[in-house]
This record gives sequence, C-alpha cells and structure tokens, in this order.
Amino acid sequence: SPRGIVLRREVLPQEISLSGAQVSLTRGADGGVAVSFNTGGAAMQEAANLTALLGSLDTMLEQPALAALERITADGLILNYDDARAGRGWTVDGGQVALDFTGGRTRLDSDLVLLSGRDFVTTLALSFESPRGSSEAALSVRVDDVLAADIATQSPALSWLGVLEARLSAELDARLLPDGKLGPLRAALDIRDGALRPDPRTEPVNFQSARAVLDFDPVAGRISFDTVEVESDWGAAKGEGRAYLQSAETDWPTALVAQFALTDIVLDPPGLYPEPVRLAGASADFRLRLEPFAVDLGRFTIETEPGPGDAPAARLAGSGRVTVEDGGWQVGLDGRAARLEAAQLLALWPERIKPGTRRWFVNNLAQGTMTDIAGGIRLTQGAERPDIALTHEFRDADVRVMRTLPLVRGAQGVVSIQNNALTVTVHDGLMAAPQGGAADIAGSVFRIPDTRIPQPTPAR
Repeated sequence: SPRGIVLRREVLPQEISLSGAQVSLTRGADGGVAVSFNTGGAAMQEAANLTALLGSLDTMLEQPALAALERITADGLILNYDDARAGRGWTVDGGQVALDFTGGRTRLDSDLVLLSGRDFVTTLALSFESPRGSSEAALSVRVDDVLAADIATQSPALSWLGVLEARLSAELDARLLPDGKLGPLRAALDIRDGALRPDPRTEPVNFQSARAVLDFDPVAGRISFDTVEVESDWGAAKGEGRAYLQSAETDWPTALVAQFALTDIVLDPPGLYPEPVRLAGASADFRLRLEPFAVDLGRFTIETEPGPGDAPAARLAGSGRVTVEDGGWQVGLDGRAARLEAAQLLALWPERIKPGTRRWFVNNLAQGTMTDIAGGIRLTQGAERPDIALTHEFRDADVRVMRTLPLVRGAQGVVSIQNNALTVTVHDGLMAAPQGGAADIAGSVFRIPDTRIPQPTPAR
C-alpha cells in the first residue's frame, strides 16, 4: 500500500490473493463457531454463531499490519466444516471467495461447491454486506441440490425440513441487527421428488414437488408461510399458515405449533377414486414434534364442494394423532359431520377402503340424508387393513335390506359400522307388502356380521 510506505515507512498489504488455502470451520453443540487455518489448529476467529462470525469480518482491519487492506481473494479454497450440533461434516473444494473493504463497507462474495460423499454436489453462493464498524448487515444465500435433512440443521426456521427425504433449492435473505443478532429471514424453497419420511423404516409418503415461501421472525419465534404448494401422486393443494417454534432446554427447536388453511385441494390417490375428488378447503391446528416424530391434530376441518346433484356443501371436523413407533406409521383420526347426503358419502369413500361395506351402500341405498355422523380410523404400518368405525343417523332414505324384498321408503334410523360388521336399525319406515298396503318395519334390525364374505353375504 502507498499509504504504508509514505506515512508509516513500512510495507502494508493492500490486496491479498490466496490459492489452494485450507481452512477449518467448526460449530459446537451450543452453536458457537471457530475458524482456523489448519485442522485442529488454534482458532484465529471465534463467534457465538455463523452470522456473528460474518459480522466480525472487518475486525481484522484493527490489526496494524492490515490497516491498509482493501481486498482479499481466494480460489481453489478447501474448507472443512465440522458441525457438532448436526453431527456431521461437509467439505468445500475449489471454492472462490472475495472480500472487499472499500467504500466504507465490508462485502463478501463466495461461490462454493460442497462435497458430502454422495453422488451429487451442492452449490452455494453467499453474499454479505455491512457498513464499516457496524454489526448491521444484509445476508443472501442461494443453495442448489442440498438435502433437506442437511439444511434443516443450519437454521431454526428450517428445522422442520428434517422430516423430509428430498433434495431442494433455497434462496435465503436475512438481516443482522445492530446488536449482531439475526433479524427477519425470508426463504423460498423449491423441493423436488421427495417424501415425508421421518424414519428410514417408515413407508415414504411421496410427493413430486413442493414449494414454500416463508418469513421468520426470530424474536417471536414465528414462521409465516405466505405460500405452500404440494403436488403428488395423491393429489395437490395450496395453502398458507403460521407456526411458532418451541424449544426445550436448548435454543434449537424441538416442536412447532401451527395453523394452516388449504385451498385448491384435489384428491387423486392411485386406484382409490374413479376420478379426482375436489374439496373446497381445509384447515388444521396441530403440533409437530420433531424428535421423536409426532403430529397432534388438535382440530382439522374439511369442506366439500356442493354436489353431487343438489347436495349442499358439507363440513367435516375432527382431531387425530400421527406418530412413528418402532419405525412404522401409527395413525389415529376421529371425525364428525352434521350432515351428508348419501351421494356425498359415496363420492368421498374410496373404493378400496372397506369395499364390501361400500358395495352394500351402493347397491342398497337409493337415497337419503345422513346426520350426526361420527367415525374413526386406526392405521398401523404393516397391518393387513385399517380399523374403521362409523355411526350415523339417517332419514328420508330409500333402502333395500335384502335383495328379495321391496325397498323400505322414507326410512329413519341408525347405521353402525364396526370393522367388518354392518348394523342397520330402523326406527321408522314402510315396506310395500305383497298383498297390498305397506308394512311398518319400525324396530327392525338388519345385520351383516362380516362384509368381507362374498355374496350371498350372510345376514340376519
């Protein structure tokens, strides 16, 4: 630097260029980070976290020998990142970094390639800019082809991604506040060909793509999801919501409490419906526990579209719990609806779920309104079939209790389905008698002990 020669009569570096340098970055279980030039060597810089480390870049200019420094560039950089909190490490090979201290600010730009021992590489572009002598800063990160489980370990706002088995691209923009702490964070996530799979032993719930745009307020611990979109072999949905992070003894999230609303819902599971089923909307209040995985559905609602025919829109409400036990899914859901037309029930009832019971409804229930509907399902991974229970009242129904008998018209009563048994209790209804007139069959009970048995199904 001319300034060093003229004013101080000593050589001061103005630009430093490095090639093939090897740097070690470590993060402890408490989130603290340290940088050293040799693996296992003495730390040359330490900070409470990664963002604080970036915010301290211009402190190197406080050293007299670097007082005239304007730029540092490095190519062929090898960075070993050992993360004790995540329990794993990454290696950057061939990275490029540029530090600029001119114009009264500190700016860092880097292009990095992360090697993780897999058959793909993760690319990361990072930029950081801060006024000289201030802890305030703007941080931008673009990462491509990163595992959801890996990026989930780097930010509390993304910790929930750890339950996914997928690769994604992410754009992150954040600010550092005057006190050096992380300010608001905005993230856009693009996830491809992944699965919900919190345990390697669980059957994956696959999806083709997912997209989320969110804002994170670290002070409130709040994640606001402006956009959530999911497409899978089972259908598609869009939504928005918010979640609050919960922590136990550490500053790292252990659970999220969330509220979401969904729209544009299309259900099209392979082989379950003859054509896609469209729902008007849905909402859910739930708690997601990250380790061990559990979802407690305090409340969920589903709203159907009007129809078929003149049937009004219906609303279903319920609660439930989804867990992973011994590596397998455990699902329990309970729901209620005030009213459903018979056609609506059959439109929502997949053909492969209790096919014998569903077939009886199709063949023997001509019309009717169902009220006070209550049902539940219990599903265990590896079980032959789910356990299902359903009860409801019916009115204004035309129903055939046996193929050889006339319809019961204007029937009222109760239907009970318990696993494979179907029971119909008639409180009121008339059946045309062969000799003329009508027979009052109030008080009659019709029961099929096992709907799995092929026709003619034993009944009484």
